[in-house]
Amino acid sequence: MNFDAIVIGAGAMGSAAAYYLSRSGQKTLLLEQFHIDHQLGSSHGYSRIIRYAYAHPVYIRMAKMVYPLWQALEAEAEETLYIKTGGLDFAKADNVHFLATRQAMADSGVIFEELSPQEVASRFPLFRLDEDMRAIYQADAGALRVSRCVTAHVRLATERYGATFLENVTVHNIIPFANSVTVETSQGTFSAGRLVLGAGSWSQPLLARLGVTLPLEVMRQQVVFFDVPPEYGADRVPIFIAWGDPHFYGIGDVDHTGFKCAQHYGGEIVTPETVIRTVDESYVEHIRAFARRHLPAIAENPICEASVCLYTNTPDENFVIDHHPQYPHIAFGAGFSGHGFKFSTLVGKMLADIASQHPVEINLDLFRSDRFKK
Repeated sequence: MNFDAIVIGAGAMGSAAAYYLSRSGQKTLLLEQFHIDHQLGSSHGYSRIIRYAYAHPVYIRMAKMVYPLWQALEAEAEETLYIKTGGLDFAKADNVHFLATRQAMADSGVIFEELSPQEVASRFPLFRLDEDMRAIYQADAGALRVSRCVTAHVRLATERYGATFLENVTVHNIIPFANSVTVETSQGTFSAGRLVLGAGSWSQPLLARLGVTLPLEVMRQQVVFFDVPPEYGADRVPIFIAWGDPHFYGIGDVDHTGFKCAQHYGGEIVTPETVIRTVDESYVEHIRAFARRHLPAIAENPICEASVCLYTNTPDENFVIDHHPQYPHIAFGAGFSGHGFKFSTLVGKMLADIASQHPVEINLDLFRSDRFKK
């Protein structure tokens, strides 16, 4: 069966790519090895942070581009995907990443406030900062409803724009040609003029079949949710990132699922097939220890849920967004390193444009796949 475009992977980036390809009038096939909104990768759950607070100007520019795209998707899907919470970044006053973030936001024209520990405690009573800490508050940060974002992309692609979506499909082979590609699967063989690969933690073996080798590592990440009263809902407390060694982050209660809190990075390197998917008791205590210091009001609350997800990391923690070196009609996104979801609707649009050989609105040198060979 022939299509204009095939997308492999219906997670954050793949679902978005299928949406933009089908919306542009291309006959699109979206393939998923599991079912929509499965719990085995990186594109499921209740919430992810969206923010301008980055130390690199390219990410800040991408954030400026992605907010309007989420708003447009919300309007078309007729559901709320983004919750504006405001965002609190805090760290020791001399923390290098904190200082670089503050400088990059100032240089990029992002409006924010600088707060002392006393000012934070007065405005946001949940938080307790050490006396040698400082904070940045940025009002536009918030939470994205993860599963709803993914399913909105897929629903609109299929129901409004006529995309074909096949679940529980195993990709056996990808055969590239000069101006097309053939994908052999457990549900048949399909051909198209262009291909987008957005397979998350399963990207490495698929790309290897195309001769693309990337130094990706899959990391096990654990997340806990504190049972909290309504005053700690996402619409009432800011998301936070505590920069240090290690980093921590959190999101207020979204849709009565609990106050999310986790350490960013630090998990063991695994494979998607062998990862232990139950949360360690020692990790729960690790999160409680952080909360006792900085979120004392909820530190001893019951844990209403704990879960495991996956990061797929690059050595420099920057994304890979590129096309195949020999086949420009094959685009791929990978290695989103635990901070990609907020950009997913933009990345999907960029992947659709790359595969269609249309110009992309931003310089992608930071995300080139060949940077690891230098």
